[in-house]
Amino acid sequence: MKSTSRFVYSLKSTSPFVYNVKSTSHSSITWSTSRFIYSVKSTSPFVYSVKSTSPFVYSVKSTSPFFYSLKSISHSSLALKSISPFVYSVKSTSPFFYSLKSISPFVYSVKSTSPFVYSVKSTSPFFYSLKSISPFVYSVKSTSSFFYSLKSISPFVYSVKSTSPFVYSVKSTSPFFYSLKSISRLWRIILKIWKILKFIGKTSKI
Repeated sequence: MKSTSRFVYSLKSTSPFVYNVKSTSHSSITWSTSRFIYSVKSTSPFVYSVKSTSPFVYSVKSTSPFFYSLKSISHSSLALKSISPFVYSVKSTSPFFYSLKSISPFVYSVKSTSPFVYSVKSTSPFFYSLKSISPFVYSVKSTSSFFYSLKSISPFVYSVKSTSPFVYSVKSTSPFFYSLKSISRLWRIILKIWKILKFIGKTSKI
């Protein structure tokens, strides 16, 4: 989940029933590029309607900037409420149940009460923390210029990969310690050169 402003949101899920949501402004939203294509339109800054070309059709309406209601006219139901500009809550009564809450523009929490239960938090647009309370692992991606994929292989061990030309692998043996290792040969060479230059700089001062 990423928000670059109060009105620009991006939501991505690896679940078959939760798709990308993007908003380019407070009056225009494109929802999902998957086979189930959703579109969101706004008739005013505070009133939104959502329709889906899939059998699951949703409608969204907002009567004020602090309250949003999302309902589905299909068997799967979603409810979206906001009690302040920075606190949002999303609930779904479908088999895959998600709860989304934001306590600030950069802090998000996602939970699922389905058999695969995950918690995702972001304290900034460039930092993601993924915790898994089940033996299965999902991936979290960042929509920043450097795209990262975060996977958890245990409650305290994380690996991070980047799809940018410089590919990194990050592992943590505890929540407070991270080691960075590059799996790119070019980047390893650059790091070695940098270390040599740093060492030369120190010895020249002495």
